[in-house]
Amino acid sequence: MRLFSDEFLQKSSQEIVETIKTDGIFACERAVASEAIDRILEEIGGLEFRINSNAISPVVNGNQTYFNQFLAASRTAFDLVRHPRISSIAKEALGPIHRMVGKRIYETRPGHYMSFHSDVGKPCDDPRVLDGLGFIFYMSDVEEGCFEVVENSQTWGASHLGSKEEDEKLLAEQHIRRFPMPKGSYVIYNGRLLHRAEPIKDQTLRRQSFHFQVNRGAHVGEPILVNIGWLGDLDDDAKVLLGYGSPNRVERDFPQTTPESIPPSETGIAKYVKTSMRKLLQLQ
Repeated sequence: MRLFSDEFLQKSSQEIVETIKTDGIFACERAVASEAIDRILEEIGGLEFRINSNAISPVVNGNQTYFNQFLAASRTAFDLVRHPRISSIAKEALGPIHRMVGKRIYETRPGHYMSFHSDVGKPCDDPRVLDGLGFIFYMSDVEEGCFEVVENSQTWGASHLGSKEEDEKLLAEQHIRRFPMPKGSYVIYNGRLLHRAEPIKDQTLRRQSFHFQVNRGAHVGEPILVNIGWLGDLDDDAKVLLGYGSPNRVERDFPQTTPESIPPSETGIAKYVKTSMRKLLQLQ
């Protein structure tokens, strides 16, 4: 099955990376085939919350649902991440030593608030040197709740984790670029670029996205679970990207989930799970 559009594949990795170095971000509408996205969602079993399932499943964290170990559930997602085009962009931007340090398929619902933030915390000596890339593609049409960035903020050189008050100042004083795009559209951005998902106000909307981050010189990252049957034709570049044979280590899993992170549910499932988890914790 075809994964990427001709438009995305015909642009050289060098051209894409130069755009990111200059503008902080590269965007391409409908870069990923719609049928590939549908296949990924089918293979992971969707993003509906489920319990007592002897399989990898998503977790609920407030107004978001995360499926972090999608590389063990979807062959299509695995093939997309390890595609030569992805490895070529990572190598061109980050050099021969790089690694995917985080990944997730997730759904964002109304009521969730994300502050503008950067993904790379290392000090910046030269803003044209890329230390991290973020890859996001839309798994649904996105108008409201789209990816948005503070233009040229990658040149500021400092890491940033904002607040609603700081966001209001940025929105008033800086030029904000929005990316409303159809299903399958891709953004690849400098990890220093301040960005967020625009808050969703329409109570009927859901935004589904696919994200992974690749850092320069990274030797450790989030644990990656994968179906061993998919590793037979893994090439050397994909092994570098996925940290094949290297240790996995992170300070804590993302997102941090607790019984309290499950929102109220009319079905009573959330209440049941919270009660059961509290009982288990008391027994420990």
